[in-house]
Amino acid sequence: MVSRAALLHRIPERVVAGRDALLERGWLSGMPRDFQEALLSIAIWRTATPGETITLAGDEDGGLVGIAAGTVEVSALSGHPDARFVHLAHAGFWAGYRPLIGKPRNLSLTARTHVLWILAPRRAMEQMLAEQPCHWRHILELSDFAYETALQVMVDLTRHNGLVRVAATLLRLAGCRDRDAGPGSDIEIRVPQADIAALAVMSRNTPGAYLGELGERGLVEAGYRTIRILDPARLRAVVEAEE
Repeated sequence: MVSRAALLHRIPERVVAGRDALLERGWLSGMPRDFQEALLSIAIWRTATPGETITLAGDEDGGLVGIAAGTVEVSALSGHPDARFVHLAHAGFWAGYRPLIGKPRNLSLTARTHVLWILAPRRAMEQMLAEQPCHWRHILELSDFAYETALQVMVDLTRHNGLVRVAATLLRLAGCRDRDAGPGSDIEIRVPQADIAALAVMSRNTPGAYLGELGERGLVEAGYRTIRILDPARLRAVVEAEE
């Protein structure tokens, strides 16, 4: 296990790689260059170790958070008795726009691996937006990005075919539901099958049979508390065949 001291010692190199990741993946990658630079110029770089809380639902004073490296668990404010988290997010994921419109956070983020992340403080964001009101459009785009993700999750969970529901859930957790993950992305999902069952809305022992079928097709490889996606494009084809 990498110690926190060793992790901090490598921050300069990690920050360069993390900055590149944020400019290549997710919401910020599609924003105009001037907005990208303005946001990154006020951001504070931070690290988190596995199990550490990054943001907490209910916080009314937080700023924008971007995941530059690593994986985080996303859980909802209301919680759920059958699933401790509702999503896994990777490099390029952003959250935290709600305090900018006077509402508390509705998501908690918890580091699942060693994470490099940035915080754009609310007050600094408000000053930037006051000076450049046109940038509010990009915050709206982040809101729409979150809406589209939530809508896709809802649609996937209404699928009657259990195999398709499991395939869609695996793709989402791996960060390649709509497209292949970026270069160097880890497409091994380190979660037990019980979590897959909860997230795919099925009984605890059901996913095993579906994972076995997907394994026979050469699409996934299931191990102890891990599932590796071997062919994201073909796995997406399983989902799309039902559409």
